[in-house]
Amino acid sequence: MIIIVDTNFLIYCSKYKIDLLSELSNIYPKYEVLVPQKVFNELQKLKKGHGKDNFAASLALEMMKKMLDEKKMKIQGLSSKNADDEIVKLVEQLKEINKSEKIRVGTMDIKLSDKIKRLGAGILKIRQKKRISEE
Repeated sequence: MIIIVDTNFLIYCSKYKIDLLSELSNIYPKYEVLVPQKVFNELQKLKKGHGKDNFAASLALEMMKKMLDEKKMKIQGLSSKNADDEIVKLVEQLKEINKSEKIRVGTMDIKLSDKIKRLGAGILKIRQKKRISEE
C-alpha cells in the first residue's frame, strides 16, 4: 500500500493530535507514505510564518521526522507547479509503474479527491477529528 499525503491532511493530523504512524498501522499491515516535495516545502513555509497553522506545521514536520526515521515515509519530488499537481502526477506515475499496488491519498480537499478518484486511487479522510478512514 502506498499512501500519499497532502499538506492539509498533515496539518489536520497535527491539529487533532492524530498519530499518523499509529493510525495507519492499525488500518494497513504494510504501507509506505510518500510526501511530495512541494508538500514538505509548504509545511516548511507555514512553520516559518505567523499564521494560525505555523504550530501545526511544526508538529507535522516532527511527525514526519519520526516516520522518516522509522523508514515508514519518503519524500518524493517531481517537477510540478503546485502540491496538488505533484500529487496527481505521482499517482499517475505509480499507477503506470506498478498496476497491482494499491494507492491511497490522504487529503481533505474535495477537488483533489475527485481527481484522485478518477485516476482509480482511494482517499483517506480524517473523521470526527480523531481517526483516519478510507473513502
